[in-house]
Amino acid sequence: RISGVAAPLAMAMNSNGLAIYLSIAVVTLSQIYNLQLSTGQLLQTIILSTLCTFGTVTVPGGGLVALAIVVPALGLPLESVALLAGVDWFSGMFRTLLNVDGDTFIAMLIAKDEKELDYRLLKDPANI
Repeated sequence: RISGVAAPLAMAMNSNGLAIYLSIAVVTLSQIYNLQLSTGQLLQTIILSTLCTFGTVTVPGGGLVALAIVVPALGLPLESVALLAGVDWFSGMFRTLLNVDGDTFIAMLIAKDEKELDYRLLKDPANI
């Protein structure tokens, strides 16, 4: 009952793996081009990366689209997205792990608060 509500909502809203990736990608690309990012630009990177992740989880290749939005908005060349396009699929597996881990944790916290967490399944998964 809890996961039926929490999982779809979390999947659409929680994409912290992609937000972290976008932030790291912008910093990496700025270092490749030998550009200094100010504190304001770093804060803008974090906010823009977080906003661009809403709804991109369900879109295949949505990380590249979000990267193509964030990179030029911060003054970096759009062509630099191609530098990271080759590793996007591979890094997407790790971003998914971060997203699912957070979604599962929140669903378990809600289930615990609602007293619907079945501890027998946690102790012995063979009881499923």
